Amino acid sequence: MVRQHKHLWTPSQWLTVKPLQIQHPVMIQQIPMLTVTRGLVILLFITALSILTRQAIHTYVGAPTDGFVYNASTTGPSGYYSRKMCDATLSANSPGNTNRGWPLLRYGEILLIYAEAVNETGQTALAYPVLRQLRARAGIIAGADGNYGMNPNMDVKAMRAFIQNERHIELMYENTRWDDVRRWKIATTTQNGRNKLMQITKNTNGTYTYTVVSSFFLHSFNERNYLLPIQNSEIRKAPAMVQNPGW
Repeated sequence: MVRQHKHLWTPSQWLTVKPLQIQHPVMIQQIPMLTVTRGLVILLFITALSILTRQAIHTYVGAPTDGFVYNASTTGPSGYYSRKMCDATLSANSPGNTNRGWPLLRYGEILLIYAEAVNETGQTALAYPVLRQLRARAGIIAGADGNYGMNPNMDVKAMRAFIQNERHIELMYENTRWDDVRRWKIATTTQNGRNKLMQITKNTNGTYTYTVVSSFFLHSFNERNYLLPIQNSEIRKAPAMVQNPGW
Protein backbone atom coordinates (compact mmCIF):
# COMPACT_ATOMS: atom_id res chain seq x y z
CA MET A 1 0.00 0.00 0.00
CA VAL A 2 1.46 3.33 -1.04
CA ARG A 3 -0.43 6.55 -0.46
CA GLN A 4 -0.60 9.33 -3.04
CA HIS A 5 0.59 12.61 -1.58
CA LYS A 6 -0.06 16.23 -2.53
CA HIS A 7 1.31 19.19 -0.61
CA LEU A 8 2.09 22.89 -0.54
CA TRP A 9 5.85 22.58 -0.03
CA THR A 10 8.37 24.20 -2.30
CA PRO A 11 11.61 22.54 -3.51
CA SER A 12 13.63 24.70 -1.10
CA GLN A 13 11.89 22.94 1.79
CA TRP A 14 13.01 19.47 0.76
CA LEU A 15 15.96 17.88 2.52
CA THR A 16 18.84 15.92 1.11
CA VAL A 17 19.29 12.86 3.27
CA LYS A 18 21.59 9.89 3.46
CA PRO A 19 20.81 6.99 1.08
CA LEU A 20 17.84 4.96 2.26
CA GLN A 21 18.35 1.30 2.97
CA ILE A 22 15.04 -0.12 1.83
CA GLN A 23 14.45 -3.83 1.67
CA HIS A 24 11.74 -6.03 0.19
CA PRO A 25 8.76 -5.71 -0.17
CA VAL A 26 9.26 -2.06 -1.16
CA MET A 27 11.98 -2.09 -3.82
CA ILE A 28 12.93 1.31 -5.15
CA GLN A 29 14.48 1.18 -8.62
CA GLN A 30 15.47 4.81 -8.67
CA ILE A 31 15.15 7.58 -6.10
CA PRO A 32 15.62 11.25 -7.08
CA MET A 33 18.29 13.23 -5.27
CA LEU A 34 15.62 15.11 -3.32
CA THR A 35 13.80 13.08 -0.71
CA VAL A 36 12.31 13.83 2.64
CA THR A 37 12.46 11.34 5.46
CA ARG A 38 10.66 11.62 8.73
CA GLY A 39 11.04 8.21 10.32
CA LEU A 40 7.91 7.09 8.55
CA VAL A 41 9.38 8.23 5.21
CA ILE A 42 8.03 10.17 2.32
CA LEU A 43 9.63 8.97 -0.89
CA LEU A 44 9.67 10.62 -4.26
CA PHE A 45 10.15 7.63 -6.50
CA ILE A 46 9.80 6.53 -10.08
CA THR A 47 8.83 2.91 -9.78
CA ALA A 48 8.18 0.85 -6.70
CA LEU A 49 6.35 -2.25 -5.64
CA SER A 50 3.06 -1.67 -3.88
CA ILE A 51 3.41 -2.95 -0.33
CA LEU A 52 0.03 -4.62 -0.54
CA THR A 53 -0.20 -5.99 -4.08
CA ARG A 54 3.53 -6.27 -4.88
CA GLN A 55 2.73 -4.74 -8.26
CA ALA A 56 4.78 -1.97 -9.84
CA ILE A 57 3.62 1.63 -9.46
CA HIS A 58 4.74 3.92 -12.28
CA THR A 59 4.56 7.66 -11.67
CA TYR A 60 6.03 9.12 -14.84
CA VAL A 61 4.19 10.73 -17.75
CA GLY A 62 2.90 8.19 -20.28
CA ALA A 63 3.54 5.15 -18.09
CA PRO A 64 1.72 1.96 -19.12
CA THR A 65 -0.16 1.96 -15.80
CA ASP A 66 -0.77 4.58 -13.11
CA GLY A 67 1.29 7.36 -14.70
CA PHE A 68 1.02 11.08 -14.11
CA VAL A 69 -2.25 12.87 -14.82
CA TYR A 70 -2.28 16.64 -15.25
CA ASN A 71 -5.67 18.08 -16.08
CA ALA A 72 -8.55 19.79 -14.35
CA SER A 73 -10.94 16.84 -14.54
CA THR A 74 -9.04 14.40 -12.36
CA THR A 75 -7.22 14.07 -9.06
CA GLY A 76 -4.87 11.48 -10.51
CA PRO A 77 -1.35 10.58 -9.39
CA SER A 78 0.64 13.58 -8.25
CA GLY A 79 4.15 12.12 -8.47
CA TYR A 80 4.41 12.00 -4.67
CA TYR A 81 3.77 8.86 -2.68
CA SER A 82 4.08 8.30 1.04
CA ARG A 83 4.85 5.18 3.05
CA LYS A 84 4.00 6.87 6.33
CA MET A 85 1.82 4.64 8.52
CA CYS A 86 1.79 1.93 5.85
CA ASP A 87 2.49 -1.58 7.09
CA ALA A 88 5.17 -3.33 5.03
CA THR A 89 4.36 -6.67 6.69
CA LEU A 90 0.88 -6.97 5.17
CA SER A 91 0.34 -10.10 3.14
CA ALA A 92 -0.68 -9.86 -0.49
CA ASN A 93 -4.18 -11.15 0.27
CA SER A 94 -4.74 -8.68 3.12
CA PRO A 95 -7.70 -6.27 2.89
CA GLY A 96 -5.22 -3.46 3.54
CA ASN A 97 -6.38 -2.55 7.04
CA THR A 98 -4.14 -2.66 10.09
CA ASN A 99 -4.66 -1.92 13.76
CA ARG A 100 -2.26 0.65 15.18
CA GLY A 101 -2.20 3.14 18.01
CA TRP A 102 -2.77 6.69 16.83
CA PRO A 103 -0.07 9.01 18.25
CA LEU A 104 -2.03 11.81 19.88
CA LEU A 105 1.24 13.21 21.19
CA ARG A 106 4.60 11.62 20.53
CA TYR A 107 8.15 12.41 21.57
CA GLY A 108 9.04 14.07 18.27
CA GLU A 109 6.30 16.64 18.81
CA ILE A 110 7.45 17.20 22.40
CA LEU A 111 10.87 18.16 21.05
CA LEU A 112 9.28 20.55 18.56
CA ILE A 113 7.10 22.12 21.25
CA TYR A 114 10.17 22.68 23.42
CA ALA A 115 12.18 24.14 20.53
CA GLU A 116 9.35 26.53 19.66
CA ALA A 117 8.88 27.60 23.29
CA VAL A 118 12.53 28.38 24.01
CA ASN A 119 12.90 30.22 20.71
CA GLU A 120 9.88 32.43 21.41
CA THR A 121 11.44 33.39 24.76
CA GLY A 122 14.60 34.51 22.96
CA GLN A 123 16.68 31.44 23.88
CA THR A 124 17.19 30.32 20.30
CA ALA A 125 20.45 28.51 21.05
CA LEU A 126 18.56 26.05 23.25
CA ALA A 127 16.44 24.95 20.29
CA TYR A 128 19.40 23.54 18.36
CA PRO A 129 20.17 20.46 20.52
CA VAL A 130 16.62 19.09 20.42
CA LEU A 131 16.26 19.78 16.70
CA ARG A 132 19.54 17.95 16.08
CA GLN A 133 18.13 15.02 18.03
CA LEU A 134 14.95 15.06 15.96
CA ARG A 135 16.81 15.23 12.67
CA ALA A 136 19.32 12.56 13.65
CA ARG A 137 16.45 10.17 14.34
CA ALA A 138 15.02 11.00 10.92
CA GLY A 139 18.25 9.91 9.22
CA ILE A 140 19.43 13.32 8.04
CA ILE A 141 23.17 13.65 7.52
CA ALA A 142 24.86 15.58 10.32
CA GLY A 143 27.20 17.43 7.98
CA ALA A 144 30.63 18.83 8.77
CA ASP A 145 29.21 21.31 11.28
CA GLY A 146 26.99 18.73 12.99
CA ASN A 147 23.88 20.85 12.48
CA TYR A 148 21.97 18.35 10.34
CA GLY A 149 21.27 20.88 7.61
CA MET A 150 20.28 23.74 9.91
CA ASN A 151 21.80 27.17 9.43
CA PRO A 152 23.98 28.11 12.41
CA ASN A 153 23.24 31.17 14.57
CA MET A 154 19.67 31.69 13.41
CA ASP A 155 17.83 34.58 15.08
CA VAL A 156 14.36 34.21 16.58
CA LYS A 157 12.57 35.03 13.32
CA ALA A 158 14.63 32.62 11.22
CA MET A 159 14.32 29.84 13.79
CA ARG A 160 10.57 30.40 14.02
CA ALA A 161 10.21 29.88 10.27
CA PHE A 162 12.46 26.83 10.46
CA ILE A 163 10.46 25.22 13.27
CA GLN A 164 7.19 25.92 11.49
CA ASN A 165 8.44 24.08 8.43
CA GLU A 166 9.92 21.30 10.58
CA ARG A 167 6.51 20.68 12.17
CA HIS A 168 4.98 20.66 8.68
CA ILE A 169 7.27 17.81 7.61
CA GLU A 170 7.69 15.84 10.84
CA LEU A 171 3.99 15.76 11.73
CA MET A 172 2.60 15.14 8.26
CA TYR A 173 -0.73 13.25 8.36
CA GLU A 174 -0.93 13.66 12.15
CA ASN A 175 -3.69 16.28 12.24
CA THR A 176 -1.60 19.21 13.46
CA ARG A 177 -1.06 21.40 10.40
CA TRP A 178 -4.51 23.04 10.32
CA ASP A 179 -4.26 24.18 13.94
CA ASP A 180 -0.62 25.20 13.53
CA VAL A 181 -1.14 27.58 10.60
CA ARG A 182 -4.08 29.18 12.38
CA ARG A 183 -2.37 29.71 15.73
CA TRP A 184 0.66 31.15 13.91
CA LYS A 185 -1.68 33.34 11.83
CA ILE A 186 0.05 32.33 8.59
CA ALA A 187 -2.82 30.43 6.97
CA THR A 188 -3.64 33.27 4.56
CA THR A 189 -0.15 32.73 3.13
CA THR A 190 0.26 28.96 3.37
CA GLN A 191 -3.28 27.87 2.54
CA ASN A 192 -4.06 30.20 -0.34
CA GLY A 193 -2.46 28.54 -3.31
CA ARG A 194 -2.25 25.39 -5.37
CA ASN A 195 -0.82 22.01 -4.50
CA LYS A 196 2.56 21.20 -6.00
CA LEU A 197 2.93 18.13 -8.17
CA MET A 198 6.10 16.36 -9.30
CA GLN A 199 5.85 15.82 -13.04
CA ILE A 200 8.24 13.00 -13.90
CA THR A 201 9.22 12.45 -17.52
CA LYS A 202 11.04 9.34 -18.68
CA ASN A 203 13.80 10.17 -21.15
CA THR A 204 14.81 7.97 -24.07
CA ASN A 205 18.11 7.10 -22.37
CA GLY A 206 16.33 5.70 -19.33
CA THR A 207 16.90 8.70 -17.07
CA TYR A 208 14.14 10.88 -15.64
CA THR A 209 13.43 14.60 -15.60
CA TYR A 210 11.65 16.13 -12.60
CA THR A 211 9.55 19.28 -12.95
CA VAL A 212 7.53 20.86 -10.13
CA VAL A 213 4.16 22.05 -11.45
CA SER A 214 1.08 23.53 -9.80
CA SER A 215 -2.15 21.56 -9.64
CA PHE A 216 -5.46 22.83 -10.99
CA PHE A 217 -7.00 22.85 -7.52
CA LEU A 218 -6.87 26.19 -5.74
CA HIS A 219 -6.94 26.30 -1.93
CA SER A 220 -8.66 29.31 -0.39
CA PHE A 221 -8.48 30.39 3.24
CA ASN A 222 -10.76 33.12 4.60
CA GLU A 223 -9.22 35.19 7.38
CA ARG A 224 -12.34 34.81 9.52
CA ASN A 225 -11.49 31.11 9.90
CA TYR A 226 -8.72 31.98 12.34
CA LEU A 227 -11.49 32.08 14.98
CA LEU A 228 -14.75 30.17 15.30
CA PRO A 229 -18.00 32.14 15.51
CA ILE A 230 -19.61 32.76 18.88
CA GLN A 231 -23.14 31.37 19.01
CA ASN A 232 -25.81 34.06 18.80
CA SER A 233 -27.52 32.58 21.84
CA GLU A 234 -24.40 33.33 23.89
CA ILE A 235 -24.15 36.89 22.56
CA ARG A 236 -27.78 37.50 23.50
CA LYS A 237 -26.96 36.45 27.07
CA ALA A 238 -24.12 38.98 27.19
CA PRO A 239 -24.90 41.95 24.92
CA ALA A 240 -21.45 43.44 25.53
CA MET A 241 -19.89 40.41 23.86
CA VAL A 242 -18.65 41.15 20.33
CA GLN A 243 -18.84 38.56 17.57
CA ASN A 244 -15.50 37.36 16.17
CA PRO A 245 -14.38 39.21 12.99
CA GLY A 246 -16.03 38.08 9.77
CA TRP A 247 -18.89 36.26 11.44
